[in-house]
Amino acid sequence: MGRAAELKGLPSAAESEDGSICSFEEMSGQERAQLQKRLTENLEKRMDCYYAQHLQEWERFLKR
Repeated sequence: MGRAAELKGLPSAAESEDGSICSFEEMSGQERAQLQKRLTENLEKRMDCYYAQHLQEWERFLKR
């Protein structure tokens, strides 16, 4: 397997798709909403991939 992806954001700032860094305070409400949507979609994809490879853990999670 390859190396884990490097964290590209900070709690108070995020790296945009063009590589520029913008603080949350400078983002408009729409930009924050778009960032949240992208982060959520990325997390969903990664969780889907993880649990597809670890079905026993998924089954344990469902039993909780």
